Amino acid sequence: MYDLRSCRKPGAVFDPDCFSSGNTPFPIIYTWAWNAPITEEGIRDRVDAMAAGGIRAFYILPLPKEFRPTTMITEMKPEYLSPEFLRLVKYALDYGREKGLLCWLYDEGGWPSGGACGRVTADHPSVYRKTLYAEHRILPQNQPYEKPDGLISAFTGKQRIFSGETFERDTEITEIFLRTESRQFPDFYDPQTLRAFTSMTHDRYGAALGETLQSIPCMFTDEPSGRPISYSPYIAEQFREQYGYDLDDAVWALTETADDDPEADRIRSDYASLLCRLFCASMETLRDACHRYGMLSVGHLDNDHIPLGSVTNGYGDYLACLKTLDIPGVDVILGQIRSGRYGAQKQEGSCAFFPRLASSAAHQTGTMLALSESCSVYGNSLSGDEIRYILFSQLVRGISIFNLMLMPYSVEGSFGYGQRPYFHPELPGFSALCALGEEISRASYFMSVGVPAPKAALYLPWKDFWRCDAVRGRIADAYRTLGEQLEAQGIDFDIIDEETILSGEMDETRGLLLCGIAAYHTVYVPAGASVSSAAKARIDMLCHGGNPVFLPQAGILSACHITEERDLHICLFNSKAVTSTFPLRLTLGDGEHVYRFDAKDGRIYVVSDTLTLSSGEAALLLVTEKIYPCTPPPAAMEPGIVLTPVRAEIRREFSARHEGIRYEDTIRPLSLKPGICDFASLAGADFSGVIRYEFAFLPDTGGKGFTGGGYLLHAERIDYTAMVYVNGKHVGTIADAPYRLFIPAEYFL
Repeated sequence: MYDLRSCRKPGAVFDPDCFSSGNTPFPIIYTWAWNAPITEEGIRDRVDAMAAGGIRAFYILPLPKEFRPTTMITEMKPEYLSPEFLRLVKYALDYGREKGLLCWLYDEGGWPSGGACGRVTADHPSVYRKTLYAEHRILPQNQPYEKPDGLISAFTGKQRIFSGETFERDTEITEIFLRTESRQFPDFYDPQTLRAFTSMTHDRYGAALGETLQSIPCMFTDEPSGRPISYSPYIAEQFREQYGYDLDDAVWALTETADDDPEADRIRSDYASLLCRLFCASMETLRDACHRYGMLSVGHLDNDHIPLGSVTNGYGDYLACLKTLDIPGVDVILGQIRSGRYGAQKQEGSCAFFPRLASSAAHQTGTMLALSESCSVYGNSLSGDEIRYILFSQLVRGISIFNLMLMPYSVEGSFGYGQRPYFHPELPGFSALCALGEEISRASYFMSVGVPAPKAALYLPWKDFWRCDAVRGRIADAYRTLGEQLEAQGIDFDIIDEETILSGEMDETRGLLLCGIAAYHTVYVPAGASVSSAAKARIDMLCHGGNPVFLPQAGILSACHITEERDLHICLFNSKAVTSTFPLRLTLGDGEHVYRFDAKDGRIYVVSDTLTLSSGEAALLLVTEKIYPCTPPPAAMEPGIVLTPVRAEIRREFSARHEGIRYEDTIRPLSLKPGICDFASLAGADFSGVIRYEFAFLPDTGGKGFTGGGYLLHAERIDYTAMVYVNGKHVGTIADAPYRLFIPAEYFL
């Protein structure tokens, strides 16, 4: 079985046969949420259904009753982390492997990672998550100041005051207090937290799973978080050691963020740097615990789609934190990325290009592996077209591993109304997951080969995000706008911080900055961002451009990788809401050929002078001196067959009722109307389920359409997926646009 541990470092050789088969090393990994009583029989039934549906990988997400007792219904038994729970996890992993599925582990009960679903704070109350807050009041003249309980420091302006001090007039004072923010979530900056957490999780899994761990390549870490005004004696001690002054004398700057004040900026910069260092140290503890049991650490942070999320969650520098993971990731679960065909394209304040954070961290630490947790909380109306748009928009931005959410253990009763979309064998469209999985897997494999060709980088001014409110908002807007402008111009880029600029290797001959496996010829700096003179000097040494293989086109995002054999792997993605046709302007060398590797059917096509891509579709192009057997492009294979509707009938109906989700098998004939075969006209706009259509046609095996040993079936519209049979034999599944399927000649014989 393929193992990510063996290929974290780049160097894979591209195998066209592996691509064609669809059984590539990059299957979509599904989140299997345990939300009900778990049994061995239930595990077998569900793993069997995964295997039958073409799902090739999963990890178990435990949802204990105490996770969100009032906002998320769950009845998981046995108790989280109990011996019986761990025994059933082992049983599921062993049975999954027996069925040929790849399995990961997940390090938390619910999320965010770090608290073992409240068990860390229950055993160690000293690590409750604590934050600062300010109160303002007037101290009457000549009244001695008395320190109240819970006080950290008190100030008049920036001047700290102490018990017994008096003032000759009424004086406004600010008192900074410490409060326990959560009794469930621990202080992620405290090393005691991570020692307790890894002992409760990683070590228990290690003891319970034994040899099973040898087949587990990764453990998933989900949204570990801090806070922007976290405080503890440990943080104060580390601050004093690092910066030489007392944090208690400076906390006024952490709670007062309205005014532009250079002194406050300096304090907040020091504080943010410390939080980042402590957070990274905790992440490294998680990584070391994974390595202790032979696993890679993989996961993502929270609010990564919003530049100021690095402040909200107390990360400091997103890139530095992501680099502590063996496989860094992003979180695309709240509609941050949507095709314009399906409503708002992004959340307010979100950067559509934010998946580049994970891929940039990967490139700069020497790997092509970056992950996305995608599609949860989008709703059950997600079609194959939109799922592909969400995933391929990240593929072209450097993501190579996709985690699709969610697959619940139970959808009975109210469980069917939990996180959606969910994927279940009885749900309409489940059969299309196999085809969609093969398409995504092929594309991920194709773009995992080689290393990124020299490209641009967008400067991440993360310390500016910790300045006063007005400045941080202006710089965040400039950063977001510049990234969007680069993408609108079709410019490929990574994201880079000052630390990476200063630590990278300068190739002065070529004018490139080398960081891990990445090479940057230009660094774009947002307007108003702070850049040190040393970093600016390095930026000025770059060649500031290059000769792109693909000439940029508006709305077409591109990525290019180069292999040791000097082959080029190119991904072109149509980010527009409509189908786009554009000239394929490539810069080729002598003796080089261009082939299109089709992720849908695994075939290799000749490339014409123009490309037509549906919204969300990607073209995978190989520029090489090798010669590959190939067929004409799909447009030249249009058979012009006239499909005559014969009959239609409902085979399964899906309904949502008070008592839960229902799936009913039935056979109910529908009255066909001339030229109209869509479900809305036949069964009603509110219909959800499965309709069987039958068509008759006469293939002309001697005609133009019969090319390459078969026909290309091309439909104008599919709602939402279609399983295709010819003469009673299953050919394949159409899951997304353009709605085409190659039908080999033997199906007509």
